[in-house]
Amino acid sequence: MRQSAWLMRVLAAIFAALPSVSWAYETLSIPPAPIPNAPNARPAPEPMRAKLYLPKGSAPAPVIIVLHTCAGISDGELVGQWADRVNDWGYAALVLDSFTARGLSNVCSKNDPRNATPFDRSVDVINAAMVLTQTPSVDGSRIGVVGMSHGGSTAVTVTRRVFNAVRPGLIKAAVDMYGGCAAPEFHGQTPLLVLAGDADNWGYPAKSCLEFQSKLPPGAVMEVHTFPGVYHAFDNPILGRVVTFEGHAMKYDHDAAKESFALTRAFFDRYVRDAK
Repeated sequence: MRQSAWLMRVLAAIFAALPSVSWAYETLSIPPAPIPNAPNARPAPEPMRAKLYLPKGSAPAPVIIVLHTCAGISDGELVGQWADRVNDWGYAALVLDSFTARGLSNVCSKNDPRNATPFDRSVDVINAAMVLTQTPSVDGSRIGVVGMSHGGSTAVTVTRRVFNAVRPGLIKAAVDMYGGCAAPEFHGQTPLLVLAGDADNWGYPAKSCLEFQSKLPPGAVMEVHTFPGVYHAFDNPILGRVVTFEGHAMKYDHDAAKESFALTRAFFDRYVRDAK
């Protein structure tokens, strides 16, 4: 408990220092609904909150669902920077809060029995995407997903066949920022990009995702880019020095972040913006 409290103080300081997104937002309510053929995926017990940020320029724009880390969400969190970033690229950004409706603030500590798994959160993504298909201010036929850490593992999980089957082509592409990969035997047809540091030991995303990729059948669209000597949370500019939690090091890396942003934009442009 003492270590968990320490982590939350560190995270609170980090997130308080991060800028909020610059554009006005629209609040959406995401009704929870079970996913057919996925009885073990637990929807939230009540509607989830989401903020939809629109880019400047002509509408409706394609939209990227932004998934928070294990630390949950706040107005100044890392997801705010990602919403700004995809807005600058010409995409709308839906920042989805998976925890508040479940009575959670974070699921970072391995000692905390409460949880919301990437499998559970994939239900949230599908439910949010279904709402976006009925939202006039965005182009709900062109939806992508990006997630960081726990949210990155969720982005990997939502590419499974069971979620693809809800509405084929609903999610055009998914990007995993330093989240681990699991269960390649369930992977579907959604294009997947993984960006991870090879010194990251929180879920070992570089190792697990390369192994995941090696087990996919021919024709599966998956790219894995790893960065030598780079730790967890390398896209967070507030982490100018190494911060360690439960044996996991986190640190910003300017070059890896810059390259990952370029790769993510190119991936979304190819599979979301230019989707037929």
